[in-house]
Amino acid sequence: MPLKFNPVLVTVSLWLLLALSMAANTAATGGLSLSTDDAMRLAQTRDLLSGQSWFDTTQWRMNAPFGLPMHWSHIVDAGLGATILFFRFFANAKAAETLALYAWPMLLLLPALFAISRMGPRLAGPIGGLFALLLGASCATAMEPFRPGSIDHHNVQLALTLWMMALLVDFDRSRWIAAGAAVLACVSLAVGLETLPYVVIALLAVVMWWIVEGETIAPHMRVFGLTFAAASLLLLGGATAAIYRFAPVCDTFSGFYAALGMAGGCGLAALSFLRKSRAYRVAGFGALAIALVALAAAIGPQCLRGPYAAIDPRLGPVWFSRIQEVQSPFTLASQAPGECLA
Repeated sequence: MPLKFNPVLVTVSLWLLLALSMAANTAATGGLSLSTDDAMRLAQTRDLLSGQSWFDTTQWRMNAPFGLPMHWSHIVDAGLGATILFFRFFANAKAAETLALYAWPMLLLLPALFAISRMGPRLAGPIGGLFALLLGASCATAMEPFRPGSIDHHNVQLALTLWMMALLVDFDRSRWIAAGAAVLACVSLAVGLETLPYVVIALLAVVMWWIVEGETIAPHMRVFGLTFAAASLLLLGGATAAIYRFAPVCDTFSGFYAALGMAGGCGLAALSFLRKSRAYRVAGFGALAIALVALAAAIGPQCLRGPYAAIDPRLGPVWFSRIQEVQSPFTLASQAPGECLA
């Protein structure tokens, strides 16, 4: 008889096991330990809870006394802050904050695991899906962003990206699913630009699917494109710091990326009406890509050199050279070829 299992029960049980083990391990090894990014996230959340404007991400502890506009939105701060406020019903302010630092990252692990449990069976059947879930849960590197105290935005981005991928697997089943994938892609960018490569790959996957399948995928791509454009506009007005809204800022979601998102989304929707051969569809996509590059060059040419193109080059040797996640692929390939390949 074929092996059957309840994916919801297995996922929740695995999450409980991981959450309890991570919490116990953290408590047994000296308690919470915040990285500099985690500490900055906590400071930003405290500022939001103390009344800082949703559209002001300035950190007055940095670059004093002038302040430093952070390239993080308040989206993650809102979730973490809501968790802190929830625990204040049961504990004092300090204890509530500590409880939130434990709970917030582990709560985000649950939707991440559910995304894997949804994708796995779709791609490899029930047994393959179970193995995918177990492999994901047993990967120490993948679990690290969900340990207690990890309140930076990487765990949020992982959960959003995994669900974007899970919905793309079912892209052709429903237009609502296509719309959901577009919203998740845009929200992940508003949280932080680290997901930009994954969103670009997702957009290319949708286009390639349309080029191959044509008319059967066209309505879904149309919905995806229009939703992506609308979400870009809404996030620009509703979740972007005022200082970045009409500026071609390269290292955070700004007017530059919103303009490209709106133009690209509308472009995909327009392409979906193209009913010619595959060669015509390829040519249409090529024209859209050229138009988007031209638009980027017109409104933010410096951003074509990367998210950190506007940073003072003197910071390179004394600061950026020590931050692994901002290294170019070529630098990473020479320093750590294994990690670059992975």
